[in-house]
Amino acid sequence: MIEHSKNEDQQIKKLNALLKISNIINEKEPPSVLIKKISEVVAGFLDADRVSFFFHDERTDELYTHFAWGLTKGEISVPKDLGIVGMVFSSNSIVRTNAPYDHPHFYFHSDLETGYKTENLIALPVVHKNKTIGAFQALNKKTGNEFTEEDEDFLTELLEQISALLNVLKRRDVDEYQTHMLRDAVSGIIKWADEFRRSHKIGT
Repeated sequence: MIEHSKNEDQQIKKLNALLKISNIINEKEPPSVLIKKISEVVAGFLDADRVSFFFHDERTDELYTHFAWGLTKGEISVPKDLGIVGMVFSSNSIVRTNAPYDHPHFYFHSDLETGYKTENLIALPVVHKNKTIGAFQALNKKTGNEFTEEDEDFLTELLEQISALLNVLKRRDVDEYQTHMLRDAVSGIIKWADEFRRSHKIGT
């Protein structure tokens, strides 16, 4: 009974995160601002110190971020095979580790350059229509000391739900046509959230 209650609380947290993200899309903002706000929601759910969405730029064959939550600088570009996030993108795999310095793909030079210490991380590919378009990474869980299987499950579901949205946001400029695409991309999130809320009698 207690386990069921915990699971339901976790599902409600997922629902609230998805609803917040769907509401963000109604704000007519540039991609960098939308990514910033989405990152804030995800960082809050995970209780992570830093999160970032990396997108593949097919013109330069690099991974870049519009915005990295927890960092002061803006857009960052890195080789598509650099570090754990590059490995996750290239191999379409998931990494969750509490010993990043022992991981063969961890790019520790970033920590050396910034003075930041990565204690743990989780990274997943972003896939849209069977094509890997980028990767997500979160660093340093603030509570519990490590990212959990539940965090991984949430991120897997979240990235699946918003992959169409992220596929639009990976563009640096969103025109009016793409704005309509954004609305279409988020409609599935809203539908899923409404069905979940009704089935669990949330807000009634």
